[in-house]
Amino acid sequence: MTRSRLLRFLPLWYWFHALTVFMVWKFSGLLTLVSAPDSSSYALGVNLSAALSSPRTLGYPIFLNVVSWLSPDFSLLPDIQFVLYSIGVFIFLLGLRYFGIPRLKSLISIIPLFYLQFAKIYVPYQLTESLAVTFAICVLGLLLILISHPRKLIIWTLICVGIFCTYQIRPAFLFMIPLIPSLGIGLWYLKHYCMEFNGLTVQRFGVYLTLVSLLPLLAFSTLRFALVDHFGLVSFGGFNIVGIASQMLTKELVVNLPDRDRELAISIIERRDEDRKVISNAGSYPDDHPLIVNNIPLECTRPMPMIFRDWVNCYNYHIWLLSVPLSAERTGHGNIVEVNRELKSLSKHIIAANPKLYFTWLLRAFGDSFFWLPRIDVLVSNASKVLTLVVIMELIFQLYADMASHFRKMGKATLILSLVVLGATTALLAGTGATKGIATAAFNFVFESSFWISLGYILMVGVVGIMVLAKPDIKEFRYLSIFAFAENLYLILIALGYFLFGILLVIAVEPPISRYLMAVYTFFPSLFLVQAYSMVARRFAQFRLLINRTK
Repeated sequence: MTRSRLLRFLPLWYWFHALTVFMVWKFSGLLTLVSAPDSSSYALGVNLSAALSSPRTLGYPIFLNVVSWLSPDFSLLPDIQFVLYSIGVFIFLLGLRYFGIPRLKSLISIIPLFYLQFAKIYVPYQLTESLAVTFAICVLGLLLILISHPRKLIIWTLICVGIFCTYQIRPAFLFMIPLIPSLGIGLWYLKHYCMEFNGLTVQRFGVYLTLVSLLPLLAFSTLRFALVDHFGLVSFGGFNIVGIASQMLTKELVVNLPDRDRELAISIIERRDEDRKVISNAGSYPDDHPLIVNNIPLECTRPMPMIFRDWVNCYNYHIWLLSVPLSAERTGHGNIVEVNRELKSLSKHIIAANPKLYFTWLLRAFGDSFFWLPRIDVLVSNASKVLTLVVIMELIFQLYADMASHFRKMGKATLILSLVVLGATTALLAGTGATKGIATAAFNFVFESSFWISLGYILMVGVVGIMVLAKPDIKEFRYLSIFAFAENLYLILIALGYFLFGILLVIAVEPPISRYLMAVYTFFPSLFLVQAYSMVARRFAQFRLLINRTK
């Protein structure tokens, strides 16, 4: 049976693979329920007003209530989350096929999603991460289907509901609102190569996507404003941002704050000074003191963080041990909406008074998010190594081919230099003979840096691929076959767009810790492996064509 016939049963192969992964996880104990310290906070309010006043959105508490009917002790929660995750990935697979992606490439695009460190860690957890990513993947699959069938009302409806559910499960996924219209317009051009398709223009398509993404949030925020006097998705933004802003608070800044914010700011500075004394004389205080129990470093009690890592490490202290307790004392314990409003107001004025320092935070946090990306998941690292090796081997092959075709035109010096460079590079990559030690060092360097090489290469693919679409005659460029694959731009847009929109929303209010990074790097391994496959497949196609010509 040929490969094409085997891949004809793509859904069957997919569910066979998903079932296999499920059984392996089940028998290895990976699907055992894990509770986090904040798992208990996802309890649904006793009434609508209480639920809307909660620092948690409605999505995951409602989901847990449904799961409790099937499994009162939540022991089946990991199994249910895995099944839903598999369904979400399958919808993404269908989206790729509707978009016109070949069967094998579609399969390579989705298989890595089951082997992410994120999936192994968070599917068993009683936390929002797994379910939110499931809905996000599902929405992206529906978007791919919609671009091929823009007149299907059911798909529009499912995207609207899917986006709403995604950020109701995890507020950090509000980035889906700007992502979907932006991504939709880019994918439209890739699919249709025109401004109008099936009677719908790209401008109108973008407007409809914006309305579908934004209107449910506006309606929900209006409902919350009417019931709890707060316009927004949830009363938690102030809690998040104060962990960054209060570290920028100094005595000199206090005089420039409004009266209401000034009172809280003075309290924070005074409490911070008191905490510094406690930490400096820890031996004089009981072991159950909150600062000692949480092992708060002395640097956290000093204003204006000198290094970025202190800013990250002191984030939780400035929220839960400093700003929130003081605000709760002032506004009345239990009034979460008012505490959030006060912390948000103070943070806004602190940042407005020192925008350069906040911009420094954004730059450092953005750079840090990229720095840790290949280190938090071995699959990201290994996929980038595969792509890096394929790119290097393809480049060497192309250089040798060029030397062979231009041998007589090359000067002696150029020929000797080219032979030395290519010979040394080949020896290093092969790791043979006297260069074995150097080869090991070279491989370590390349593999340690493979993520950056792969990411830079993918950006080149994107730029050149767009140029190819805009000006087809650029295909005559000699080394275009190494990196210009316009057919992979769909995954470049999805992977980079999903990551960039997601991480920018996170770092605006929170540090880029692994828990948040894992939720937005989802498509990088797929992107690296699909690009490597495309290069190898194209080279083998050229070999087959050459062999057929010589027969």
